[in-house]
Amino acid sequence: MRLTVLQTVLIWAAVWPLVTGLLMLIAEFAQGLHLGLQTFLLTALLVPFISLVLAPRMQTFASKLLEKFS
Repeated sequence: MRLTVLQTVLIWAAVWPLVTGLLMLIAEFAQGLHLGLQTFLLTALLVPFISLVLAPRMQTFASKLLEKFS
């Protein structure tokens, strides 16, 4: 349970600036696009990155962190 909570917090802490940064990067390009298309573009870029790169690394980091402090 502790690992799941820690993983969730770590992933959120990494995803929040990613979403914010990507929104800022695509803002000018996506300004004229419909909100649904903007959301599609944002999620099409972020979901694979989060699933394949970020989440596994945060899981490893969380496990090591808990191991160190347990």
